[in-house]
Amino acid sequence: AQAPCLSLNVPRHMAGLEKTWLTVRKSYDEMTTGSGADRVPSCLYEKGENSCLSGACIEVPCCDAYAPNQSCRFIKPSYNEKTYSYEEFYRDVMPKLHTGDIYLGGYPRSGNKIGAFATHSRWSHVGMIYRRSDCPEILKTKCVSAGEDIDWSDQIHASRPLIAEVVQYDDQTPGFTLGDFEDGSKMYLGQKIDSPNYADWEPWQVAVRFLTGVTRNTSFYQAIEECVTRNHNDMYKYDINVAIDLCQWMAAYPGCCCLQCERAPAQPGFVFCAEFVGDCYQSAGLIDPDLDKAEFLPSMFDTTRALKLLDGAELSPTEHRLVGIDSEEEAVQAGFNQANNNWGTDVTKAVEDVPFSGFGPPAQQNMDSGGYKRMAD
Repeated sequence: AQAPCLSLNVPRHMAGLEKTWLTVRKSYDEMTTGSGADRVPSCLYEKGENSCLSGACIEVPCCDAYAPNQSCRFIKPSYNEKTYSYEEFYRDVMPKLHTGDIYLGGYPRSGNKIGAFATHSRWSHVGMIYRRSDCPEILKTKCVSAGEDIDWSDQIHASRPLIAEVVQYDDQTPGFTLGDFEDGSKMYLGQKIDSPNYADWEPWQVAVRFLTGVTRNTSFYQAIEECVTRNHNDMYKYDINVAIDLCQWMAAYPGCCCLQCERAPAQPGFVFCAEFVGDCYQSAGLIDPDLDKAEFLPSMFDTTRALKLLDGAELSPTEHRLVGIDSEEEAVQAGFNQANNNWGTDVTKAVEDVPFSGFGPPAQQNMDSGGYKRMAD
């Protein structure tokens, strides 16, 4: 008889909920069915972002007002990355995360071939870091999953980085999710061995990029909080048109209105993961307000693209990357407790504040061995 799979993908802040994203999970390829993309010959996109025509429909760099491509189209994309072990990532990288930093998720190519082909990137998902201790008087949103506030959200220590993201549930459930970074990312990374259906798939991946050159003041945090509130009850949407951008710049000129068909359709009450992050960045004055936030892709936030940020703001030139679990043996080596069937993450424990090189910690907060404390203004 086949041994039961480890259940690594229900973090404790989601445990007990009647509906989680796990119960309605679909692959990205499944979500393209009915959009017309499923009628594209599979031989063209079988290798995803590594296919010979990958990226054929993204904008040429000189015309791209969003995030010009830095990696040659039609060949395997090149990332500027540093890969960590589990211990290194959560010990050395996680404490440096602050509100506004970027979180990237890589759904395996086996379930995202056409999406990876169209966007020329391994990264299929993007979210944003939300750390309540950065500005506790403003950043007050409770942790939420599948449309339900987490009852014990206040027990999650204010210093712990959270992931603010929009994920796919169903057409009736809000997609906005706010949960502990360590808990949620370990859940995401462990999915390969959660089901025998994924035995031949690549492992899931995550990465982060640090937002630098930004004054993180009251106005910045207020803009982020307002964006979170604005998108809190929206449902997830995914439309392959968001990845079709070639010559889209011409749509702004008379006589080129036909190219409007390349634009992702506006759907009030629905939001894509990259659209949410783009909305937050626009609200904070980091992105040109004239750009269409519905046209943002996860790949625009990775190192294959040069996201156009304003007023000296930049994303760190390196993706700090962690590759997920490929076997039960790796899970145990990475710290998974088989007896208790969990990672042993203590979300009530403070995370020491370690500034990323290039900017110091927010002026209004500090961490010490005794936990969170306010500094005098």
